[in-house]
This record gives sequence, structure tokens and C-alpha cells, in this order.
Amino acid sequence: MPAISQRSEARPAATVAEARALAHPLRLRIIRLLYDRSLTNRELARALNENPATVLHHVRTLLRAGFIAADPERKGARGTVEKPYRSTGRSWSVSIEDDSALADVSRAALDAFLAEVRDAQPDADLHTSRLAMNLTADRRRELDDRLAELLEKFAMQPPGGEGEPWSIFVATHRRAPLPQDEVEIVDCAPDGRVVVALVQAQWDELTARYGTPEPEPTSIKNPSAFVGPNGAFVAARLANVVVGCGGVCRYDDTIAELKAMYVVPAQRGRGYGRLIVKELEARAAALGYRVVRLETGDAQPEAIAVYTSLGYAPIEPYRECDPRSICFEHAIGDPT
Repeated sequence: MPAISQRSEARPAATVAEARALAHPLRLRIIRLLYDRSLTNRELARALNENPATVLHHVRTLLRAGFIAADPERKGARGTVEKPYRSTGRSWSVSIEDDSALADVSRAALDAFLAEVRDAQPDADLHTSRLAMNLTADRRRELDDRLAELLEKFAMQPPGGEGEPWSIFVATHRRAPLPQDEVEIVDCAPDGRVVVALVQAQWDELTARYGTPEPEPTSIKNPSAFVGPNGAFVAARLANVVVGCGGVCRYDDTIAELKAMYVVPAQRGRGYGRLIVKELEARAAALGYRVVRLETGDAQPEAIAVYTSLGYAPIEPYRECDPRSICFEHAIGDPT
């Protein structure tokens, strides 16, 4: 059973809640594990090497979306009552129509597949093919249709039976353009017209991902927090067009908060977010801060990937947060 389905006229469009439920690599891994056989939350946590409470949160999300279901309760080895779960197959029966949601789910699927390959090593027997090509819109649709047809043929086979368990991941992506103008990271006012529009676009995107209206952004509500000596705000400028932004503001005497981090969708995946973060870390260090903290959420796996790649480590929430929030911090500057 493949983890997700892309656009397909033959399948109903996924709801916002269904698309959001699929946009997390751990949830996709849970769906895959429950394809082979029913497992309890404890068994899932052990297989995924994750905290049972974390896994239970994702299990409940998948239950609400209908991607997994509870099987009849059973007795455990010590006579305890256990509740096993199984995949329902719905993850392959819905079509992701929204471009932003499809990108989120696709990135989650890639992360899930890489994690599964790592878990299967050294006996994964990994086979890969890689190809670069130029395609017209019609040829791109033809390629997608033929790949979907082939996958559908194998996906409809029931689980179990003879054979060994295998996984397949198919991805196509638009290649990065040839190098053009270099991006510049420049100082900017947090309440400038262009920056305010970017931050509002970020909040609209977060509202769509989490399904609830986001509070007013700090950089719009209190722009003075992002000017010296307590903070800084920068923009990423490409060929004189602002394509991203971010700021740091004071949390306490030694800790700065990273806020308003945003790169426009068309320019993502090119490292601009990393450049903004590193520049803001340098500004924070120059202002005397020794640690940078931030809050993101489980519906933003691409942001989490950027922060962890830069050395940010997860921490307990440092203020009252949404249940889906994930907090990080990173030491900067000279601790002496």
C-alpha cells in the first residue's frame, strides 16, 4: 500500500484534515507498519524507537482521519488488555489536490522513506535509478500517469501472502535553475510594507496548515522588539526582489527568539532559509545573546529539517504553546 496518492480524478480529494494528517513522516511510517499487521501503540513505539506518548499523538491523528482503525482488543503476554491498530488503505484512496499540501505530504513521504531505508540497513538491498530530463507539460502528465498506473497495479495486491516485504518510493521534481543572481541578506524594517506582506503570507500558510487562526505576528504587533539594541530583522533579496525574511528579539538577557522566518514557496529548497538563520544568529551574538530559541510545529517538517541541520536541539516548551508546537534552541557566540 503506497503511503500517499497525488492528484487523481479517480479518487476523492483529500480534506484539509486528511492532507494535514499525511504531512508528517512519522505518521506515514505508522501507516506503513500497520499495513503488514496490527500493532499496539507500545509495539509501534518500539519499532519506531520513539516515545510512546509521541506515537500515541500521531496514532490519534491518523484515527481521526480514518487512515488507521482499531482492531478488537486482545490480551497481552501478562494478561493486560491491548488495543491494536491496522491500516485502512485510505491513504491510497484519496487525492492530494492543493499544491502546498501536496508539497508538504511529498516531503514527509521522502523523509519517511529515508528513515525506513536507514532502519533496514545493512540488509536493505537498496536499488536506485536517477535520471535528468526535459519535459513538456503534456509529457510530464504522461509520465505521471504511467507511473501511477504501474504503482496501482502492485498496490492493489492484498497484504500478507507469499513473498518478502519491500518498499518503493517514486519522486519527480523540478531541477534547480542554473545559477543566476546571488541572494543578499540585508537589514530591513520589520514594519515595512513588503516585509509585513511576507509575514502575513506566512501566518496565512500556518493557519491553513494547522486549521486554526494564528495570533497576530509579533513582528507586526510589536515591530520595535526587532530593532537594536534588543533585536534585528533581515530580508533575503534576490535580483532586488524580497523572497524571505526573519528576525530575532529579546527573550531575556542571554536568550534571543527567532521569529517571522519565511521564504516564499517558489524560492524554497535553495538554502535561503539557512542563510537567514545564520545571519540572524550572527546579529544575535553581536547583541550579546548566547542562545537562540524558536517555536515551530509538527506540520512544518521542512522548517524542522532546516533547524536541526543547523544544530538546533529540541527542548521543552519555554512558554505556553499550542499542543502541536515543537521548541528548539541553539548556543551561539562565545560563552566566555
